[in-house]
Amino acid sequence: MVSDDAIDSAWREVLAAFDDEAAHKKFLTLCASLDRLAEAGQRYRPIKDDPDDARAPMAQKQVVRLLGLAMKDLESEKTDPAQQRSHKTTLFLIAFGVSGALILSALWSMLRAT
Repeated sequence: MVSDDAIDSAWREVLAAFDDEAAHKKFLTLCASLDRLAEAGQRYRPIKDDPDDARAPMAQKQVVRLLGLAMKDLESEKTDPAQQRSHKTTLFLIAFGVSGALILSALWSMLRAT
């Protein structure tokens, strides 16, 4: 049975033209865009690890490219420390304001009750 999955289809193209850099780039770009780089690694690993497979050097090259894409994804997910401080400052000011309002409200209630 032939799968309609885009990853499967792109992988078949890679296998049909394993020496074609463009096919590998298309496959890895697709995997990255679908957040499925691990799946790409699972497909390249058996070829890369087989010393008798003539495609092993090309597979190794693609694994290095794949790791680069994964690292780039991790970098893009990092939060800027200045932005983290800004969020913490904002939360602190909101909490301080709410606490102050509650204290003033309690004092006002006590003064009115006397």
